[in-house]
Amino acid sequence: MGVRYRFLCLPLALVALLCVACRHPPPPYDVPPVLVNRDEVAEVLRRAETSVDAVVILRIMVNEQGDVVDVRVASGSGDPVLDDWAVRVGRRMRFEPAIYQNRAVRAVVEMPVTFEWAPPATRGPALENAELVARTMAREHGDLRGEAQLRLWVDCEGSVGEIEPVRASGVAVREAARALAGELRFAPALSGDTPTAAWVVVSFEFDGERSRVYVEPSRKSRGSSDGPATAASGP
Repeated sequence: MGVRYRFLCLPLALVALLCVACRHPPPPYDVPPVLVNRDEVAEVLRRAETSVDAVVILRIMVNEQGDVVDVRVASGSGDPVLDDWAVRVGRRMRFEPAIYQNRAVRAVVEMPVTFEWAPPATRGPALENAELVARTMAREHGDLRGEAQLRLWVDCEGSVGEIEPVRASGVAVREAARALAGELRFAPALSGDTPTAAWVVVSFEFDGERSRVYVEPSRKSRGSSDGPATAASGP
């Protein structure tokens, strides 16, 4: 499930609040910090999964180099998961630093992050090269035994982006699965007839020639038909 997104930088001095939040309040500024990686921030935000509309107000401290050094929730959404996502978004932000009397200074700004519910995909990402990856598992990790499960962000072109471990039977299994995840190819999720980005959970079972990789059935969307593929099932 994806979310549409909006965010806006509001240059507030917050003088009274700074006295409480910081031992040494940053100086005022003539020019507020300016967000410079808007597209990257938007991509992180749209990976959130939500079934409601919500707004989280972040209070962000930006240093003289434009780096984010502190992120706090000034006003939460009422949903701890969305609040955590908003903080995650804030930590990925980069700025042109605030300017005071022609020099860069520390500053605090408030950033509203708006989550908007969007309809779920009508079909989830479909794994297209499971047999090829299963044969690679058998060939390159023939002595490895165990299972790992990863949560993958698949973009609207079918490429794997962010990788999040779900569980693994061991460190070696988890790292092998991570390395193989980048080789997976998907038909992207669909919302109606339109390709869309979506999360998918994939399992890797390392068992020699019986190794296999597959999309977890519990995460598949309507109409998906990609089942397990083993190393021995290919030509």
